[in-house]
Amino acid sequence: MSFFSDHLANGSLLLSSLSRSSEGAYQCVVNVVTTSEGQDSTWTFLSRKALLRLADLPKFDAQPVDRQVKKGQPVAFHCLTSARPSGIVTWYHNDKQITAGPDLNILPVSNTLEISSVQPRHEGAYKCVLEGAGKRRTSQTGKLRIQNDLTSTELEFISSPRAQSVPVGSEALMECLVIGRQQPEVRWLKDSRQLVVDGNRVRRVGVSSLLISNVTLEDAGLYICRASGSDDSLDKAVALTVQDSPKILARPVSKVALETADVELECQSSGVPTPTISWYKNGESIIASDYFVVEANRLRILGLVKTDQGVYQCLVENEIGSEQAAAQLLVDSADSSSVAGSSGLPLVASAPLGFRTTTIGSRFISAEWDPPVQRNGEIKRYHVFYRESASDRERMLNTSSNSITITGLQPNTLYLIRVAAENEAGMGKSSENFKATTKREQAVPGRVANLQATALGSQTIEVRWDPPQGGPQPVRYKLFYIRHPADNDKETMVTIQSTAYTLHGMDKFTEYLIRVEAEGENGSGLTSDAIKVRTLSDLPAASPRDIVADPVTTTSIRVTWKEPDEEAGNGDITGYKLKYKTKQRGSKGSTYVIDPTEKEFTISGLEPGTSYLVRMAVINHNGTGPFSDWISIDTPLQDKEETLLGAPRELRPQAGPDYINVAWQPPADEMVLVRGYQIGWGHNIPDISSERVPGNVLRYKITGLKPGRDYVVSLRAFNQQGSGFPIYETVRTLSPATIPSTHDFEASMSETAGSPLGVNAETQSATSIRITWTDADPNAFNTMYTVRYSTSADGNQLRYVNSTETWVVVEGLRPATEYEFAVRAIVSGGTAVSPWSMAVRNRTWAAAPSSAPRDLTILPAASGDPHSVSLNWQPPKYANGEIEEYLILYSDRENVPDRDWTINYVAGDRLSHHISNLLPKASYFFKIQARNEKGYGPFSPIVRFTPAGGVQLSSNSRPSSEQADFGRLFRTLTANPVYIVVIGCVFLLILMCIIGAAICVMKKSSSRKNSGYTAGKKTNTSPGTDMWIQSTGNHIRGATSDYMVDNLATAVLSGPEIVESPPPRYQTLQDSAYGSVSIRNSRTPVRQSVSSYEETEFRGGINNSEGVYGRPTARAKPIVVAYPPTTSSGAGKQNDDYHSQGTLSRSYHQSSSSLEGRQRTPQVVYTGSARHQVGVSTDGDDK
Repeated sequence: MSFFSDHLANGSLLLSSLSRSSEGAYQCVVNVVTTSEGQDSTWTFLSRKALLRLADLPKFDAQPVDRQVKKGQPVAFHCLTSARPSGIVTWYHNDKQITAGPDLNILPVSNTLEISSVQPRHEGAYKCVLEGAGKRRTSQTGKLRIQNDLTSTELEFISSPRAQSVPVGSEALMECLVIGRQQPEVRWLKDSRQLVVDGNRVRRVGVSSLLISNVTLEDAGLYICRASGSDDSLDKAVALTVQDSPKILARPVSKVALETADVELECQSSGVPTPTISWYKNGESIIASDYFVVEANRLRILGLVKTDQGVYQCLVENEIGSEQAAAQLLVDSADSSSVAGSSGLPLVASAPLGFRTTTIGSRFISAEWDPPVQRNGEIKRYHVFYRESASDRERMLNTSSNSITITGLQPNTLYLIRVAAENEAGMGKSSENFKATTKREQAVPGRVANLQATALGSQTIEVRWDPPQGGPQPVRYKLFYIRHPADNDKETMVTIQSTAYTLHGMDKFTEYLIRVEAEGENGSGLTSDAIKVRTLSDLPAASPRDIVADPVTTTSIRVTWKEPDEEAGNGDITGYKLKYKTKQRGSKGSTYVIDPTEKEFTISGLEPGTSYLVRMAVINHNGTGPFSDWISIDTPLQDKEETLLGAPRELRPQAGPDYINVAWQPPADEMVLVRGYQIGWGHNIPDISSERVPGNVLRYKITGLKPGRDYVVSLRAFNQQGSGFPIYETVRTLSPATIPSTHDFEASMSETAGSPLGVNAETQSATSIRITWTDADPNAFNTMYTVRYSTSADGNQLRYVNSTETWVVVEGLRPATEYEFAVRAIVSGGTAVSPWSMAVRNRTWAAAPSSAPRDLTILPAASGDPHSVSLNWQPPKYANGEIEEYLILYSDRENVPDRDWTINYVAGDRLSHHISNLLPKASYFFKIQARNEKGYGPFSPIVRFTPAGGVQLSSNSRPSSEQADFGRLFRTLTANPVYIVVIGCVFLLILMCIIGAAICVMKKSSSRKNSGYTAGKKTNTSPGTDMWIQSTGNHIRGATSDYMVDNLATAVLSGPEIVESPPPRYQTLQDSAYGSVSIRNSRTPVRQSVSSYEETEFRGGINNSEGVYGRPTARAKPIVVAYPPTTSSGAGKQNDDYHSQGTLSRSYHQSSSSLEGRQRTPQVVYTGSARHQVGVSTDGDDK
């Protein structure tokens, strides 16, 4: 809009009765008229733009809403509008105006009302009133209620930051208010780094919002409000854009130039958003053409003519404002620069002669000429002028030779060309115009215009452009795109008919270069300039790499990791989420959110001797990615010492042509802390070069070596006490001709073979996996395959298996372990090697534990209970699967069978147990066994626990079930004193009965003794009953009788008085055809008995409570005693046969008293002084 100074005296513009149509940009134009040599020249200047906007009070963008929170939680009510200018906000609670106070905060900029801790007095209705632009608006009412029965424990944003653009010097407020089960900790990050809140220019307001005053360009970036609780964390990321008005950094400079010359005017600017540059000549916009070339920061004018003289201005503008700069261009005639005097001295050169063309193309003309006849001095240069026949704008080129090539011409166009020589006096006469026509060129479309690419999502890009302005109509378009940087990628081409296309399936958060060509009937025209565009970010696709957890002390664990691959991050990483919990079932986990710049974190406050599980995930602007697998780590029972370290174990170097892979095991003493390892190496001499790695690293690759050389590799562990003892190994790097099958030698051989395809891993057992694949070249001859496999459980140590088939079964694997496999092909005896195939993973089946639980320790109960102990242990080293339960066996006897031990079952996620109801001051033996889904593992070594003052039974004794019962009875009685009183009364009653019975028996025995012996009384010789065979159920009569055995009279050993005798002392037993000796151990004593003629086992036992010990007895064929005895010789012979079988080789003492009431030991009858055994009898059962 142009206006003149007649509105006001000072040239200002006065607007009245404004309306919405009056809004917009205003400029003033100044015209300056000068007169030179009788001619008037007008110079026009254009001002910068001024923006006019009318004040307004639009509707609310955000109003109060109803809220229900728990007592003590924070809450916020919003009152937001886009008023110009910002109005005055007043808050009301139950229609009463409120002001900010200790628990009420009214935030600046947004006027949000925050209550830091809701109390019953805060309940009610809230509303805001906004005044501005001569208007007044009242918001809707939001009611606040306290609801204490809310059960939600998840973090929730009440107020979250919003993306905003603010000008330099203003204020920026980013709100953030979060509630949860407990008040979370809120932190602010800028561009993934912890934000420094200085409390002055950058400070917190309200509960946890962020206010930035006097905003600068450096404040622009991505801000993250991160709320962390004990269970989880929540992020909200927003972008803050700081706008700045345009500023001209390099202004155009006024110039004086000759006709036909080319000039450049520069105009560089800055501003946010990036300002646009427009060029004006004498107040009129310059349209780009072949002679006015508008570039990003400059204007080029080709082939000046007199009419190009004027005022040139560049106007830079963006949303905030505009700025302009002006320069004057004066154009002189070409012949006005001659310095020749009117006298003709010095003289200029005459016109060159013989102008001719040597080569003519569609876009260029090559020409040459002869020097002028009258040079009048030395020719410094030639000036070549050319123009299209239909144009007055002539361009000039300079050359020091007598030939030139003119480029950048149009096809099939007539050009007029002339040349002039220049000497010390100036430019001489010009030759006549020479006419030359460029060749015809097959018409192709021109370059597409206004190419734009916009990312619509994480995998889609929309590309748009305008058709070319010159040339024939395009038939189709070719769109090319490639990742940037390209690395080894190649451009992808898409052929389309329209001027817009959407690319799908692009990589997430990846930058691409895109260009477009228009194709006509005769081919493609010039390609457009390539533009860059990046796809949007997405959730991370992977977890951190190389996660390692190591115990630092008994109460802390250090976790280290590496960031995921760039293509897996899917955006700028804003943090890492670490979760940990104990291994017990149902245990509650805890969460830490770690800054993205950290690659190490220490978890403290843990329990000693406890198994923990740790896993991690990556966080970016879009949220949290997938978590890694759980990593198990145990805290030690006691802290490791930092003493002098021993040498590492099993240093294993593996050489390549220019490197050595080194693997090792930690020192043997696990109680000494290892902070790291130092690897040294040198040619024939150790430690010429060295490198240190952390203590959790057990592999290192030494690079930059020379082939075929001997290197000495040293390794030592170190801690704060210094370096430990070293270990050395000498290894020779491979020569180029020596390549083992296990060596990665892709770099040494051309990779002409294709990688195997369709690699599949199928588990066959707990220790084997079958690998199958397809050869990329089925026609290849004599192909060998190498299968590479590794597992993280073994530190990712690589192992190799060769095969000539397209399958192989890998044996000797660990049960319940995940392995990674890759295959490559070696063709024609190793002349061609393929790259490794895509890796596949699979897990072996579980198997029964192959090792016992470790470090079983027994401690007295912490409560001091003498009947209880506490057990602690560590999982088996080779669990071969998830442990489902532990079996704890304990007994007070070590050598009893397993079935007689007491068993306690403990869940597999526990590593401690409490056993009660034990006998105080008694020694016990413990062992433990693990079980998984496949079965039971071996027992741990037996651990003996003897309390202070305890008693240990003899190892040769055998506990019985009666003793165990007695022990349980003893514990029951000691726990119930009433039972002791009752048992004592019963015992006294029984004792009185026994005493009474003994008195009666003694009286009866005395009466029998008084009867005496009657001389001459005959003995009854009638046949008696055979107690062995004929009457096994009858008792022997108690009277004294005489019997004849082998013609000798003897008395039967019987009577009412019972005298206890010690058990018979058997020394050796003679072999017998009728019996054998068998000794069998049992916990339950068995009464000894004698069978008739069948083979029977006599068992010896122990009853500790009764103090009765039994010994094994011999089985012998009994000798029958008949009543009356037979005196025939045949009978005597038969008795001799009996005497020769089943008798004892040595005599022993036997009491003459009956063994009735004991263990029914056979009663042996002797005759004469020789004590020859003639019979064996047993007591009958008392009825």
